[in-house]
Formats: sequence, structure tokens, C-alpha cells
Amino acid sequence: MEKLWKGVIFAIQMLVVLYVISVLLGAPFISNFEQTFMFSCILTVLAVVPVILYLEIDDIFQLLDVVTQPPKDSLHNMIILQFEITLLGAWLGAVPIPLDWNREWQIWPTTCVLGTFCGYFIANIVSYGIQSTNIFSRYRKSHRFKNVL
Repeated sequence: MEKLWKGVIFAIQMLVVLYVISVLLGAPFISNFEQTFMFSCILTVLAVVPVILYLEIDDIFQLLDVVTQPPKDSLHNMIILQFEITLLGAWLGAVPIPLDWNREWQIWPTTCVLGTFCGYFIANIVSYGIQSTNIFSRYRKSHRFKNVL
């Protein structure tokens, strides 16, 4: 039960950290508080919560340590890959915002949320591809055809 509360508190801390980072990178602080807060919630749920659940991290320094170290196993690799690509998708989603097209979908945080979901989707596809390749190569190595004659 103690780990659960530590995980919940860490998720709330990361929500605040992601909100502050979003504001420091140019998101509206007061005028669009709800949109920025919801964007931070989406980032927390898609990027941070899997790290908390699977890698049992409950401190920002543990998170930085896990992200900077090489992965220990395939699950660790998948979770960190998902974390990094989801954040990259959110960051790349901000590219069309300053362009002078004046479209409805170009307002804050529509493109960043779309980039977050695309990054999450791409990370899951890549992780699935890596895992299935590893499983297939292990299967092929263990089931070589033997000459029975």
C-alpha cells in the first residue's frame, strides 16, 4: 500500500513538473490554464504512469537514472522507449503552432496532444516490432531443421 501512495504522489509531482516545463517552453500560464493542465495530465498518463507501474519508480532522480542508463531487459527497454518517444511526439507536435496558417487545429494544445498520441502509438508499434523480432529470432534458433537421414 505504501508503494501505491508513493506512486500516486510521484505522478502528481510529475504532473506539476510537466506543467511547469510546458509553461517554460511557451504554453500559456494563466489564459489557457485548463488546456495546459489537461495536456500535462495526458503526458503524465501516457508517459509517466507506465514507468511508475512497471519499473516501480517513485522519485524524479530514479527516473533520471533509469532514463540515462542502458536498459536491463526488454520490458525496461520498451517502457523507456515509450516514455521517450511519447515526450518527443509532444515536443514535435508544437512545430505547427507558430506557423501563420491561422487554422482551428493550430491552436494550443491541439497539435501537442495529437503529437503525444502519435508518439505513444509509434512507440507501441516500435516496441511490438522489437519484441516480436526478438521472439521470432529465439524461436528460429531453437527450432533449426536437423538432417534426419
